Amino acid sequence: MWITDLIFEPFMQQALVAALLVGYLCGLIGTLVVVKRISFVAGGIAHAAYGGVGLARYFALPVLPTTAAYSIAMALLMGWATRRSRHRTEAVVGVIWAGGMSLGVVLMQYSPGYQGDLGVWLFGSMLLIQPNDLLWLAALALLVSVLFYGFYPLLVAVAFEEEYARARGVATDVFYPVLYVLIALTVVLAVRVVGLLLVIALMTIPPLLVEARSNSLAGMVGRSVCISMLLCLIGIVLAVLLDWPPGPAIVLPACGLYVLERLLPKR
Repeated sequence: MWITDLIFEPFMQQALVAALLVGYLCGLIGTLVVVKRISFVAGGIAHAAYGGVGLARYFALPVLPTTAAYSIAMALLMGWATRRSRHRTEAVVGVIWAGGMSLGVVLMQYSPGYQGDLGVWLFGSMLLIQPNDLLWLAALALLVSVLFYGFYPLLVAVAFEEEYARARGVATDVFYPVLYVLIALTVVLAVRVVGLLLVIALMTIPPLLVEARSNSLAGMVGRSVCISMLLCLIGIVLAVLLDWPPGPAIVLPACGLYVLERLLPKR
């Protein structure tokens, strides 16, 4: 009975709204990440984003907008570098990944005030979510949705038939910068709920669960979004009941579902 009473607490309502936003966007953008097989790139953007958290803490700036700007810059740099050195993509992503994380750790070390909240940024925390944060989350979610649906024909064309789309004159070079920016914004949204280290799991597992059962990108997106949002809600409840960080509470059931799906006989 107490869990139903807890839903009426402001912090729980804020956490649930944030979880739904994160689940929606991870399912949305994660579909493209899985289809294009760029999970490593998405992971690089997610880890490099910690540098933005460090910058915000060191200079006492608002965390979400600062991390968003930094993450977009790193995503565009990664996109530019990987397109120039396609045969060295893993190395380029690895350098930016390590550099961003290292910068964040160093800046956090020298930031004034208590520095014991490293795990909060890496694994998420419902207690960090404030009403002002929800406004930023909603604004970023709206921006990502507008970009996604505004560029949807381009995204579909490049996701499945990139060479054909290029031959037909489609501006395929625009695809990757747009996708990387969408990934960066989604990562920033997920910081408060699932954390930077585990966001890549939430971005890839739901699309992988539905990929084989979807006949179109739209169908895959819809199923992925539903599963991602459900996992986020389950994770928030588990985090409250078991006193776990939200990130592991969301990702562990997702991993369990993935293993179960792999073990079930295919029709």
